[in-house]
Amino acid sequence: MKHYFKICWIAIILLSACTLNTSTTNSNSGSLTIRSAAGEELAVIQMGDGEISVRDQEGQLTGIAKRSDKRKYYNGSNTMVYAVKLDDDGFKLRDGNEQMIWKIKLYPDKLKIANNEEMTGAYEVKLKEDGKLKLERNDSEVKAIHLSAAADWSEIDQQYSIQGFGRSLAPGILLIPEIQEREKFIIMAEIVQRGR
Repeated sequence: MKHYFKICWIAIILLSACTLNTSTTNSNSGSLTIRSAAGEELAVIQMGDGEISVRDQEGQLTGIAKRSDKRKYYNGSNTMVYAVKLDDDGFKLRDGNEQMIWKIKLYPDKLKIANNEEMTGAYEVKLKEDGKLKLERNDSEVKAIHLSAAADWSEIDQQYSIQGFGRSLAPGILLIPEIQEREKFIIMAEIVQRGR
């Protein structure tokens, strides 16, 4: 009888470990995929143990935590291409010379992103409980999409298909035309890493 209970207990532990995350945001580990509307793979993002790997059409980038407040992204030649400076309420994406490219402020239900410290002309990405993701600028809606927690793949603005993001603020970054694609992928990975 003791053996039976031991087996049941082990089974419960194993089942608990295998339970899928059904929350509205992703956990900070796993795999994310971004494709073009035509099905061409644009990026695969792998996350786990503080390291982020972004493979896109330009090659592989590996983001390594340097301190608790910084992650540096290196290419295959071990050259630092991007740096991310982390804050309690967001992060900054910097280029290889540590010059700021984008500043991201995170809130419970939205994010703001701008290319300047003062956040002038910032975009806002808002996620509603029904899965509606809105991109706004200067209090005007730019675009809106609907994310389904049940769908394996989500279509973004007839330009992208994404997998693995669930209901996250990150797909809203794809809607901003001023951001270069590689920068979009890194920003999205960092947002998901922060559980948003």
